[in-house]
Amino acid sequence: PEALKTFACSLEVAKQMGDRLGAGIILANMSIVTNVLEDYHTSGKYAQEAFVIFQTIGSEYQMAFPLRLMAYAAIHAGNLVYARELNLQSLKQNHSMGDEHRVGLYGNLVALAEILLAEKQFERAARLVSLVESHTEEDQRAFQEPDTLALARVRSAQEKKKFKQKADDETTLEEVIRELKL
Repeated sequence: PEALKTFACSLEVAKQMGDRLGAGIILANMSIVTNVLEDYHTSGKYAQEAFVIFQTIGSEYQMAFPLRLMAYAAIHAGNLVYARELNLQSLKQNHSMGDEHRVGLYGNLVALAEILLAEKQFERAARLVSLVESHTEEDQRAFQEPDTLALARVRSAQEKKKFKQKADDETTLEEVIRELKL
């Protein structure tokens, strides 16, 4: 696609200029595009490259998102243990950044719901999706496209398998995070 060609040109320019942060952001964007195109393997590779750059330059602010994209790639490769590890790393990073990264936390919970779905833990996946939907409606926050697509996959599975579970009205995001034992 044209977007990937444009990003590839931009990546070359960023590398020539020595702009490592810019290169990492471009790679993260390339990961988003390939995820949306359902080329999860390539998406994971771009996300890994972005993560390494962010880690090398010490940009903790940027590291959580490529970890989540790597988790999506691992889910689609069938490596659920690794996907869970990556997603929990990302979730910890987002949680440590506070409210500014709340949409990232919601994305992590969507990724976890997709992992639970793949593990056939349907009710737990449904509970997470219900919680995320109730909180994102309140917050009016927009997901990144990979999270929107993952949420749609979990919803679709809910409809096909007829499993539903509402989150307890009293369940808070912090309670769910505590349950994950970060």
